[in-house]
Amino acid sequence: MDVCFAVCSILFFVTVACIFYMSDEDADAADDVEHRFKLEVDFMSQSRLQDAEGSLREVLLARPDHGMAHPKLGILQGSRGELSQAQQSLAAAAVVIRNSRLEGYDAEAGHVLSTLGHLQAQRRDLQGARETYSRDVEYNAEGDLRLAESLKSSQEHVAAEENHRLALRHNPNSVQPHVVLGSFLKNIGRSAEAEHCYHNALTLDPTMADVHLNLALLQDARRDAKAEDSFIAAIWRGPQNSHAHRELGRHYFRQGKLLEAERSFRTSIRLEESHLGERDVSVLLAEVLFEQSKIPEALSVFTQAVNKWVFAGHSPISFMMTLEFGESGYAAAVRSERDAFNATCFSMGHLSKAMTAGLMTTLDAMRALETNPDFIRLWFMESRDMFDFHQSDKTYGAIWFNSWQVVARTAPFQALLATTKLRAGTATILVAGSGLGEQCLFAVALGARCVAYELLCGMVSAGRALMDQHSLSGWISSHCSNVEEAESFGHIQIAWLNDKFWSPSVRERLLERLARELPLDALVLSFGDHFSHEALTEVESLTVSASWGSAQSATLYRRTNELWRQMEL
Repeated sequence: MDVCFAVCSILFFVTVACIFYMSDEDADAADDVEHRFKLEVDFMSQSRLQDAEGSLREVLLARPDHGMAHPKLGILQGSRGELSQAQQSLAAAAVVIRNSRLEGYDAEAGHVLSTLGHLQAQRRDLQGARETYSRDVEYNAEGDLRLAESLKSSQEHVAAEENHRLALRHNPNSVQPHVVLGSFLKNIGRSAEAEHCYHNALTLDPTMADVHLNLALLQDARRDAKAEDSFIAAIWRGPQNSHAHRELGRHYFRQGKLLEAERSFRTSIRLEESHLGERDVSVLLAEVLFEQSKIPEALSVFTQAVNKWVFAGHSPISFMMTLEFGESGYAAAVRSERDAFNATCFSMGHLSKAMTAGLMTTLDAMRALETNPDFIRLWFMESRDMFDFHQSDKTYGAIWFNSWQVVARTAPFQALLATTKLRAGTATILVAGSGLGEQCLFAVALGARCVAYELLCGMVSAGRALMDQHSLSGWISSHCSNVEEAESFGHIQIAWLNDKFWSPSVRERLLERLARELPLDALVLSFGDHFSHEALTEVESLTVSASWGSAQSATLYRRTNELWRQMEL
C-alpha cells in the first residue's frame, strides 16, 4: 500500500468516526453487527487479513449501509493489490456516506473519493479518476490537480505533467495550477520551465512569499544575480519565514558577503521553531563566524547548539550526521556490531584473550567518542577547514563490522585467506579514509596488520591514543596524511577505500597506483563509481552498511593481468 493510499485511508477513518451514527434498529442485532465489526480490528492487528475480510463481509451482509465496513473492505483489498474490488467497495462507501445526509457528509465522501480516484489512477483509468476527483467540488481544475498528484506519486511523470497542463488550460487565470506545475517541474529537474511557471504565478499574484522563495532557490542554483532580489521579496512578504532568511544567508555566504550572511543566519535562528532547523542554521552561523576569524564566538555558537541539541534528547553524533534509522536505529547498530565483533574475535582462534579484550574495549571507546560533544566540536572544526563549504556533514562515516563480514564471506576474500599469510600477522590491510580507525580493529581481528590514512588529524590522534592505551600500536599504523603520499602499495593484500565522497580525480589517481603496485590477486573495495582498468577486474558487487546509509553499493576488484604490469615496468 503506497503512501498516498495510506494517507487517504487515515484521513477517512479519523473523520468518519466522528459523524456516523447507529440506527435505532433492534439492539441485539446492532450489538452483533458491531461485535463483528470490532473483530475486524483485532484480526487486522494480528495480520489475519482473510479473517478480517470475512468479518467485514458478515457486517455488510447484515447491514449493507454500514458506513465504516465498505471503506475498510476497500482499503484492505487495495493493500493486497485487488484494485478492481477495492474500487467497487470504495464507490459503495461514497454512496452510503452521501445517502446518510449527515452534516459534513461532503467532506467524508471527498476522503473516500480521493482514495478511489488514486486507485483508478493506478489502474490507468485516467478519465475515471479525473471524474472521481472532481465529483464533489465545483469544477475548477481541482480534479486534474489531484489526478496529477496521484500520478506523480506513482512516478507517472508524463501523464502527471499532461494533467497539470490540462488543469492550466481549464483555468489559466488561477494561481494554483501554475504553482503546482512549477513545483512538479522543479522536482523532476526541469528548472527553467519551473521558473517560467513561478513567474506566471507571481504575475497573477505577486504576494505569495513561498513562490518568491522557490523562484529564488532556482535562480540561486544557477548563480543568477536576480536571486537576491527574489529572496528579499520572499522575506518582505513572509518576514517570519526562517527558511527564507537561512537561504538568503547561504546566498550571501557564497558571494563572500559575510556580514550580511551572519545577519541573515542570526535572524533565521531567532525565528526557527524546530530543533533540526536550528541545528542547521547554527552550523552555518558558526562557519561564517570562523570565516571572519571570530573564533571564540564561533565555538560558542557551535557548543551552545550542540548542548541544546543534546538537551532536547538527541545524540551528539546526529548533530553532524543524518542517522538513517534515527537515534534508536543507531544505538541498535552499535549493539549489534559489538555482539558480532565479540563473537568473531573469539571464533578466530588465533587471538589471545588479552588481545580480544583490547580490541573490544577500544571499539567501545571509539563508538563512545563519536557521541562525545567535545569530539563533535573537534570534528566540525577540522572538517570545515579541510573540506569545501558546507561539506562537513559528508566528511566522516563510521563503517560497521557487519560490512567487513559481508566482504569476508565473498569467494575472492576467502580465496585470498587461503593463499596468503593473512592470519599469521604478516599480511597488511590498507584503510583509506579511516576516521578513528575502527576498521583497523576489524583487520587485526582477522590476524592482519593495518595501515590507515585519514586527513582529519584530530581523529587520527584520538584513535591512536586509544590504540596505544590497549597495546595495539604494533599492529596498527595510523597516518594523518593523504593516502597518495604512501611510498608503496606493494605489500598490501586488501585496500579498503572509503571513497564515497572523494573527488573523482583523487580516486582515479589512487586506483591507478593500486593497479600498478598491488601484488597479484590483492583486493580493492571501493564505494565510488565503477572504475575500469586492465589490471583491476571487478569480481563482486556488494551492498554494505555504513553510518551514511544502510544499503551502500560497493565494488570488489582483484588485482590481475600480471603481464600488463610487466609491460608497464
